[in-house]
Amino acid sequence: MGRWKDGAQCAVMLTFDVDGETLWLSGDITRLDQVGMLSQGTYGPRVAVPLILNLLRQKDLNATFFIPGWTAENHRKSLVSIVEQGHEVGHHGWIHEWPTALTRDEEKEVLDKGLHALRDLTGTDPVGYRSPAWEFSDNTLSLLSEHGFRKYSTNLMSHFIPWLHAESGIIELPVSWLLDDAPFFLYGPGRNSKPIHAAEDVLKIWKEEFRGIYQYGCSILTMHPQIIGRLARSDARPADRLHQHVPGYLVGNRCGSQRILAHPRRRRSGQRSFARRLEGRGQGKGANGHRRSAHRSEALFARRGPRDDAGRA
Repeated sequence: MGRWKDGAQCAVMLTFDVDGETLWLSGDITRLDQVGMLSQGTYGPRVAVPLILNLLRQKDLNATFFIPGWTAENHRKSLVSIVEQGHEVGHHGWIHEWPTALTRDEEKEVLDKGLHALRDLTGTDPVGYRSPAWEFSDNTLSLLSEHGFRKYSTNLMSHFIPWLHAESGIIELPVSWLLDDAPFFLYGPGRNSKPIHAAEDVLKIWKEEFRGIYQYGCSILTMHPQIIGRLARSDARPADRLHQHVPGYLVGNRCGSQRILAHPRRRRSGQRSFARRLEGRGQGKGANGHRRSAHRSEALFARRGPRDDAGRA
C-alpha cells in the first residue's frame, strides 16, 4: 500500500496561476496604460489557457487554476471554459497584491473582491487559496478562516509534506520555487534580469525533484499560463519522450504515464496514472459532459493524515 487512501504512493497536483495582466500590475491599477508590458499577461488567459485546457482534455487530466479576481472579471469569456471542463478554481487575490504590503483591512478587502469575482465566474465559493508570490502576512490565516476557507492554503515552504494549521484547521499544501516555472522563464521590464532557460533544462530539474520527493508522497507543480503556455513549452505531442518537452513530464498520458510519473518499482499492471488516482472515487459529470473530479484538495488528505505544525501525525 502507498501513502494515499487509494493505495497511490505519490499525489501529483498540477496548478496554474492565471495572473494575466495582474502579474505586471502587482496591485497598481495606474499602470494600465503600459500596454506593451501588460500584453505579456494578456497572452495568458487569451491564448495560453485554451491551449492548456486542450492539452488537459487530450490527456484526460484535471488541474487547479488560481485566478485573481480582476483577471476573472476582465477575461471571463476565456476563463469560463475552465469551469465548464470541471477544473477547480482557487483564490489568488484581486490585482496580485502582496498581503505583506497590506493592512488587515486592505487584505480583507482584497479577499472580499476576489471572492465576489470568483463566485460570479464559478457559481460557488473557492475552497483553496494561493496568495500572490506566496506572500503570507500575520493576518492571512485568520482572514482565511473568517472568509470560510476551510480546506487548504498552498503558499508555504517549511516542509515538503502537507500539514495542518492547528489554529485554523486549514491544510497547508507546500510549494517550492524549484517546482515553479517563473524562476526559469519569467523575464520583463522591472524584473531581475536572468537568463531564460531551455525547457529541457527545466525538465531535468523537475524530474530530479520529483524523484527525490516521490517516496514522501506529494508533488505540487506551480505554472503560469503566460509562461508555460508558450508554444515551445506547451507542445506535448511527444509526451512520452521525456527529454524533449517539459509538459511531457507534467501531464503524461493515459498509456505512457508510467514512464513519466510512476516510479518503476511501484508500477503494477493495470494501475491508473498518478494524476488520475488523485481524483478519488467521487466523480460525476459536468453540465457539458466532461468529467468533474472530486480530487484536488480532497485527494491530498492522506490515509495517514496530514501533519500539524509541530510535525505530529
